[in-house]
Amino acid sequence: LTGTGPNIVLAGQFSALYPAAPPLSFASWIAFAAPLALFVLLAAWMLLLLVHLPRRQQYDPAETDSVIRRQYEQLGAPSFRELLVLAAFVLLALLWITRHPGFVPGWDTLFTSGFVTDGTSAIAITLLLFALPASPPEWLGSSCRHCLGRHKKGAQRRASSHYALGRAKVVGGLGGNEMGTSGTSLEVWLSSD
Repeated sequence: LTGTGPNIVLAGQFSALYPAAPPLSFASWIAFAAPLALFVLLAAWMLLLLVHLPRRQQYDPAETDSVIRRQYEQLGAPSFRELLVLAAFVLLALLWITRHPGFVPGWDTLFTSGFVTDGTSAIAITLLLFALPASPPEWLGSSCRHCLGRHKKGAQRRASSHYALGRAKVVGGLGGNEMGTSGTSLEVWLSSD
């Protein structure tokens, strides 16, 4: 299991306390946690509905629906980059679930035992995201490239204006010195203004 620290502790303790039991996998964890998550979601909804919604104020479903629709329309169509990240996320989830499901052999049996972990899938998808193009490739055709090539330049400009590249370079430079990159072109770039 990947994710939070308690999941890692659970996986280690489970294998230590129950060595004869099959190991925890994403499939068995989802079988356990999905019904529990659904119950907690319904309980939170009931709590919000019955306790925290003011009784004096009338709830207007039509107004809520119009606000949600208006904000959804303001989002626009998903950009090529957003679709790539969605596809990468779905692929990562499938790799995690099917690596070692427990009830059938997973794709990890193609490798030597212990060679592939959940972290291997995460690193592979991360590297894939760095390798994928930022705009649609030429072989997609002009109409498809035009459709998928739209991206929210205003939102990107606003986000980049709030992010200080200089600050990231300082932090990167501090980490770079610790990693032994002194005297390299990376150090020169990180220390430049």
